[in-house]
Amino acid sequence: MILLEDLREDIRGILGSPCMLRVSRQEKYLLVTDFERRYPDGAGNKMNRLCAAGWIVRPDGGVWQMDPGDEKWLAVIRSAPAEAPASPDDAPPALYSLVLRLTKAPVPAELQPVAPLRFVLKAIDRGDAAAAEARLPAMISVLLRQKKPMPEAAGRFLNYALRNQLI
Repeated sequence: MILLEDLREDIRGILGSPCMLRVSRQEKYLLVTDFERRYPDGAGNKMNRLCAAGWIVRPDGGVWQMDPGDEKWLAVIRSAPAEAPASPDDAPPALYSLVLRLTKAPVPAELQPVAPLRFVLKAIDRGDAAAAEARLPAMISVLLRQKKPMPEAAGRFLNYALRNQLI
């Protein structure tokens, strides 16, 4: 299973130098680093290595906004654990309901939208159940109205977080 810490380790291994690496505040990106600001001489080479390793990197005022490329997202989606739902007694009712809804029917990895998955991974990383409860239903509602596939992997990761008391 691939969680944010695993993705951070991938980036740290490529960058090889100490730098800030945290969850991005921008919706379209998963992580952000200040590597370019700290090491301007080697930044171009490291950016190329990140891109070659499957990361999308966008320079943004001295920091790099980063998101997994398509193949990395597929690996994350395929790594989502298929476990029995968390006990309804151990989970907030709204989150329990979301898990059941999202994991109701299998969705091929290639068809799953990444925006809800990105959001869930960030919420799990912060231990923020309230954010997941507040925002995820609206994201799911939009997908339903657009007749798009459900982010089953987001439900699986959310279930894992509930079962292991990460949120």
